[in-house]
Amino acid sequence: MRHTALFTAFRLSFGLTVALGFGRFAYALLLPPMRSALGWGYTEAGLMNTANAVGYLSGSVLAPILIRQLGLRPAFRWGMLITAISVLSMSLASRFGVMLALRGLTGFTGAVVFIAAGTLISLLAAEHPAQTGLLIGLNVGGVGIGIMLSGLLLPLALATGDAEHWRIGWVILGVLSLAACFMAATPWQPQTQLPQPTAPATQTAPAPSALGLPHLIPALMAYFMFGLGYVSYMTFIIAFLQSQGVTPLLSSLVFGALGGGVVVSSFVWRGVIERAHRGLAIAATMGATALATLLPLMAVSLPAVFASSVVFGLSFLAVVSAVTALVRRALPKSDWTRGLATFTVAFALGQSFGPTITGALSDWLGGLNIGLAFSAAVLALGVILGLAQRRG
Repeated sequence: MRHTALFTAFRLSFGLTVALGFGRFAYALLLPPMRSALGWGYTEAGLMNTANAVGYLSGSVLAPILIRQLGLRPAFRWGMLITAISVLSMSLASRFGVMLALRGLTGFTGAVVFIAAGTLISLLAAEHPAQTGLLIGLNVGGVGIGIMLSGLLLPLALATGDAEHWRIGWVILGVLSLAACFMAATPWQPQTQLPQPTAPATQTAPAPSALGLPHLIPALMAYFMFGLGYVSYMTFIIAFLQSQGVTPLLSSLVFGALGGGVVVSSFVWRGVIERAHRGLAIAATMGATALATLLPLMAVSLPAVFASSVVFGLSFLAVVSAVTALVRRALPKSDWTRGLATFTVAFALGQSFGPTITGALSDWLGGLNIGLAFSAAVLALGVILGLAQRRG
């Protein structure tokens, strides 16, 4: 069977379904019942996603070495499988430390999957330059598939009324992740390979001048702010809605609508990402994300809540697509993997701090409103930094 570029991109997108859709974002739906059953405050709940982000940061740093040693496709496949197993294992964990370790492992392998998938998609786009924006968008849309499926299926587990029903939720996510591993097992082989870097194998990161990073510092800072700001919304939005009286079932539908926004985001932002050079696409997508974060703070009504989730879904991972496109334009092909890894490190640093800061602010000040306002302010600062990016 002949595999088209779009079909290949679709199958590769299941890597991000597991790495981010199930491995990171679905936790937002399980956070309220886990807090209730385990007696957590918002700080402990935030630490779970901070552990995931720290693992993601570590994986971002080491991914170029692992990919060089294993190869792009084996690193992608093994990363997916280990991520799926760690997600499933959350259903068996009881101790806080074990849960933190599992969330960290999920983040580590998820970063390897993300960087390997991004490089594979970049190589696929190089073979089909007319479809670059759509191919990158389809890859990111895999996250939306994971979010949508979580919103549709997890309510079945959460509706049992059992104090331990959150464990069933992790079982569902784990089984779906293993199924996605099969879906992503594409036989596609890139026609072109990444040139081998001249740096020694022990070098974990290139010198800034090798990647042209002095010219990309505003974009790197914007991506840091994006990581710091978006993750607070994605971690706590369901808990915030339920604290405002929104039912768990309706909250799940809101989450599913967010995932639907991610799936179609490639069609919405495709033209902007392809044509807007420098940091304009980054600024535009982050601006829409900041606006979506503010909406539920202004009015907790069904129209505002669903508008917030859809706009956020349409925009927040379009930032990732915009950054991927910037890296492809600004760096030589031989540095794409390390360039994506460098930007992912900046992003991962931001999201390592975000959940704990938001959770601590919410515990200290008595509500999630302040935490979400902090998220919106940080995203707005990222817009300014994106506009300051003048190269690429």
